[in-house]
Amino acid sequence: MAVAAGALTAAAVPSAYAASAEEAPAPLAGAWTAKLAPGSTADVGGLSCGSSTASGVDNTILSATWQCQGPLGSTGSAALSRAATFSPSSSAGGVISGSVADVIIKVQLGGVLGLCTITAAGTAPYAQFNQATSNFSVIPGTGLAVTQATNCAGLVNVGDQFSYAGTHRVTFT
Repeated sequence: MAVAAGALTAAAVPSAYAASAEEAPAPLAGAWTAKLAPGSTADVGGLSCGSSTASGVDNTILSATWQCQGPLGSTGSAALSRAATFSPSSSAGGVISGSVADVIIKVQLGGVLGLCTITAAGTAPYAQFNQATSNFSVIPGTGLAVTQATNCAGLVNVGDQFSYAGTHRVTFT
């Protein structure tokens, strides 16, 4: 199982994520739930995840879970192990851009080699909330790294970059 690097160079970062002299946008307000946007999948450390739910309040992501498929028919799940925080930095055209900090994702993947467990931590540097569509998207970047890998046959190692990318449709409750 390869861990997707998801590396972006500074030149490849969309201008919506560039530093802005504008005042930071207001945070998201209220309690919410989210599921993967229709027709989309999430990439969690190189695994294809077709099912995901999340919940939160304001800019705090309280929980998120994913059901994933890996190499050689392996299946598993991933989950945030603590709350993470969306930190808005700019707003333009109804799109609030920022990063997601304090991310810790735990992955369990079972297959022919047994149970591989991975923990990754860091900041997802490129995230945005589109107010018109209610889609919250995380674009892959280099802010997450593997902090623990057990029984992963040397395919995932501590220090490897760990990517996350996905779009969730948010419903305010």
